[in-house]
Amino acid sequence: MLNYGLDVHKRYTTYCVMDDSGVILKEGRCANDELLRLPALSWKVKEERRAVMEAGGNWYHIYDLLEPVVGQLLLAHPLRVRAIAAARVKTDSIDAKTLAHLLRSDLIPEAYVPPAAVRELREMLRYRLDLVKQRTALKNRVHALLAKEGLMPPLKYLFGRSGRQWLEELPLTPRKRLELDGFLSVLSCIQEHVHEAESLIQDQAASDPQAQLLTTIPGIAALTALTILSEIGDVDRFPDADHLVSYAGLAPRVHSSGGKTRMGHITKQGPSALRWALIEAAHIAVRKPGRLQDKHRRLRRGKNAAVAITACARQLLVTVYCMLKRGDAFRPDGSSAGFMPSEVA
Repeated sequence: MLNYGLDVHKRYTTYCVMDDSGVILKEGRCANDELLRLPALSWKVKEERRAVMEAGGNWYHIYDLLEPVVGQLLLAHPLRVRAIAAARVKTDSIDAKTLAHLLRSDLIPEAYVPPAAVRELREMLRYRLDLVKQRTALKNRVHALLAKEGLMPPLKYLFGRSGRQWLEELPLTPRKRLELDGFLSVLSCIQEHVHEAESLIQDQAASDPQAQLLTTIPGIAALTALTILSEIGDVDRFPDADHLVSYAGLAPRVHSSGGKTRMGHITKQGPSALRWALIEAAHIAVRKPGRLQDKHRRLRRGKNAAVAITACARQLLVTVYCMLKRGDAFRPDGSSAGFMPSEVA
């Protein structure tokens, strides 16, 4: 069996070909678009070749490129690889050798590879989220411009029809008018693309039974439900809810030594989009009567608002896990472990 350690970068890949005994047969570097023409990839038959690469920023393309030509292709978790094989001297060549050694020893900490459909949905949702962030930044720039001029909007929502009319009638200098019109023009363009993305997302949610199931939870609409589902992927890969909470980065850090254990802040090592969706949903869910609202009120007596909402988001994720595993809808009073049979599922 040939083991290929691949240190993938944006434009090139450093590779190391190693046999099962640890002997290096070939190593070097090539451009990413030349990987399939690499002579080292033509050695032996497909079933006698396996490769590993780290989950970097461009792993989608390289993974889809190499999967048909190797018998087994693994995606390594970067943080765990670093913990297993920390080195004082770090180069691309050393990284490729390390990956090859870990592969031949069956010590690769694998990362989850979602199916193509899940990856596509995840990218669409993140695209929409990026647009919303840019839209928010532009609105803040408009408010900052008005504050510098000492102008206070008479409307609560400045960017509706009445607000836009008020902005157009402001007595501004030519330079300030140029800035304001530029911000508003870009804002309108971004808003149009946000609507297009949301329309596609709504259509996807309407045909997804699991998304419809999650929308029975207060605070979770179609967009939030699809965000949670796309970031989780296959829920069956988590043996219990605690593993899912840890994956989402909502589990607290644990410092244990000498018989003393201290709990710290959450790890924040999972997908940030998943944490964002859960915390946004928790802000709304705690307004509705039920176990989550009771938990929030109890925590607010001794902890600050951020800690209380984070704990509620963690509890919400546990609820999501149970609902997806059982196919049951949300019941706010908590009877029957908080669930009831759902016609939606």
